[in-house]
Amino acid sequence: MLAGTSWRDKRERISSRFVAKLDAMKTLLTAERTTHTLPPSRNKARLKPELLWLGLAAIVLALLFQGNRGLWGPDEGRFSNVALHMLESGDWLVPKRHPEHVELARVPMTYWAVASSVKLFGREEWALRLPSALAFVGTVLLTYLLSRRLMTRRPWLPPVLYMTNLVPFFAANLLTADSLMCFFQTLGVYGYVLMWQSDSVTAARRFRCLMWVGFALAFMVKGLPALLPLLALLVYRRISGLRFPVSMIGYDGPILFLCIVLPWFVLLAWRIDVPISILWGSTVQLSPELNSGPWYESITVYGPVLLSFLLPWGLIALVLAATQYREALRDYFQRLKWERFRQIHQESVFLQSWVFIPIIVFVLFRAKLWLYALPLLVPLSIAIGRALQGIRLKIWMTILLAAWMLTLLAVKGFAPRYNQSRDARELAQLLVSQLKVADTEVYFLDQMPVYGLKFYLGHPLRRISSKAVLDRNDDVRILDLTSTQAQNALWLIQPHRVANFERLIQSLGLDVAKRETALDYQMITLKSR
Repeated sequence: MLAGTSWRDKRERISSRFVAKLDAMKTLLTAERTTHTLPPSRNKARLKPELLWLGLAAIVLALLFQGNRGLWGPDEGRFSNVALHMLESGDWLVPKRHPEHVELARVPMTYWAVASSVKLFGREEWALRLPSALAFVGTVLLTYLLSRRLMTRRPWLPPVLYMTNLVPFFAANLLTADSLMCFFQTLGVYGYVLMWQSDSVTAARRFRCLMWVGFALAFMVKGLPALLPLLALLVYRRISGLRFPVSMIGYDGPILFLCIVLPWFVLLAWRIDVPISILWGSTVQLSPELNSGPWYESITVYGPVLLSFLLPWGLIALVLAATQYREALRDYFQRLKWERFRQIHQESVFLQSWVFIPIIVFVLFRAKLWLYALPLLVPLSIAIGRALQGIRLKIWMTILLAAWMLTLLAVKGFAPRYNQSRDARELAQLLVSQLKVADTEVYFLDQMPVYGLKFYLGHPLRRISSKAVLDRNDDVRILDLTSTQAQNALWLIQPHRVANFERLIQSLGLDVAKRETALDYQMITLKSR
């Protein structure tokens, strides 16, 4: 009996020690994990009515006066042309710039979004730009949600800075792929932040899937350049030294990415009988050319976009940021301890990685457009909002903000008065009297067509080449046209190309029947000799 009691007591002591060690280990792991996440009060905070007001303000800025001007070239014309061909043919798999020619320069998400909008809301100019406007609104809301995770006060300030900046505002009024890509990229980064700040492995895996879905959709908008924020997140994860609940890559995320991306490439390669490697390279621009221009080209292109935040709020933010981080920077330079700085300012290092890694890539490669910097304005807005979150708000700031928003809308409303030489609406009005045959096509010689004419005229557009070998953007050589095709078409020729054009048509046994001037073009019809 005594021996049995002694054995039972010994077993209970061993069990109690084991349970105590488990509790201690659990407490240690929980404490270690929570040091790298936000306080529970911020993680579980409920959404506030300010999200509704931000959404309404963004909708007004994005949708008002959205259809009061014609399609501008070249981007608005190209996207609308391919989307309209999808609607007319019913073939949403193969993008085409002409019924006989496939357009493989871009992945199809923007075409699908524009075609869906026109199908739902009709053949209206504002319907063409609706995807960009909705992407702008979605990015504003995601900026607010990110600010709630990366700021302690006034999370509404960064989305206000973003939507009142000139670049995102005007990008929302353009039919391009940039606003849509920016939205999906921001969605992917938001999934990463949620994964980073998760309290459980299950939630972290779920948010990791959200991150990969966001980047997959961004990839389907613009190909490899859409993955630049993913590169920035990988760099940040490497330099931050933080422990995350789960791996950033995993197995489920890449599988989701491939399930979203690969089907279109496989089906399109099967349909048009092109090897998927060639299709992939031509569509996603797998090998962009390195920059060979002058060193200051990146500054002249991206500098004005990034500096647009400095008037006036950015200047105040710089002063406050210098004051706020003075002690941390002094400690860093005195002790030369990067470990200390990155632990104290995790969110700051995260935002800096999100901004500067893509900028380095932009500088290295040749292709440079001011809209490429659009996604960088989200982390810049949050960084400036963090610097301004301690500023005392005054009534004159609210009045200034309201006046600025009204100014933006006024500029947008008067945009049609700006006489752009490639406004497709104005050019279409001049051409209507020339199109006397129902199936008349419009031909352009050795130049990119004003593809926006497809929206107004409904007729196919062709780029005719005078060269012996066709370029990837050409549709057909002029010497391969029959005399009937050339006579039934309306030719739009730039004045300096008219002499060469007349020599070429003589070989077809044709002559100029009628010539008129329309904006920067000569409208020419042909006849037999």
